[in-house]
Amino acid sequence: MPPRIFSTPPTRPGHSALRQYHIRVSQSPELGSAYGTNLLSRLAIAPPLILELTVTNAQGEEIDAGDEMPFLVCHCSLVTDSGQPADLMSPLASSSLVQDQKREQRETHEPAAEPASTKEVPSSASSSATSAPPIHPSGNRQPGPVRMLYGTLVASPQPFQGPDGRTRTYFLFPEISVRARGRFRLKLSLMRIPIPSAPMGSSTFLSTVSTNVFEVVSPDEYIAPHITDLTRFLARQGAGLLLPPGQSAD
Repeated sequence: MPPRIFSTPPTRPGHSALRQYHIRVSQSPELGSAYGTNLLSRLAIAPPLILELTVTNAQGEEIDAGDEMPFLVCHCSLVTDSGQPADLMSPLASSSLVQDQKREQRETHEPAAEPASTKEVPSSASSSATSAPPIHPSGNRQPGPVRMLYGTLVASPQPFQGPDGRTRTYFLFPEISVRARGRFRLKLSLMRIPIPSAPMGSSTFLSTVSTNVFEVVSPDEYIAPHITDLTRFLARQGAGLLLPPGQSAD
């Protein structure tokens, strides 16, 4: 299924009111490794998410909007494969924590703690989103909601040469990690922040897009996808895209 794309005209008066903004998923993530509570060993979803921005005039012709680039940002959030918000996780009764603790006992040769009947799932996730290694409660206190996404979730536009040889505007999200196992999408929202010299106002929503569905698996099931041609192409131009150790952009 191709990424779902929506665009809206800006509401700010003046010349930009005649512009329409479109963000397109140039590269969608395919696989992630659930990091659970171990931030130090987290891996970014792969391949890295790459968006392309185009701006058109009232006639639908692509135009240069370089004057607005410093004020445009793109924000990333997590939804389930059915589109329900999944940015937060909350405890849910389950017996899987017992299995996780037994596995940790075998790996560390330490006595297992008294099992608690909680595991993590997205607070509004569909049944397809299951749990990663859970957050262990402290004493009798139950864990509260925690964030599902880790990494840089807001990106600014960057110009790079596209595969067609033309200069394109991209938003790059190279280091997003997901806490729990499941099937998800990333939802991206393009906004214009207020111009400092303008009267006080809030950010303006311009466009949104959702990626294809990708899967997050446990670390022992994870096999990193191959580096894509687009990732290498932009990395050769200096884009901040993380490549595995020993891999070059060439």
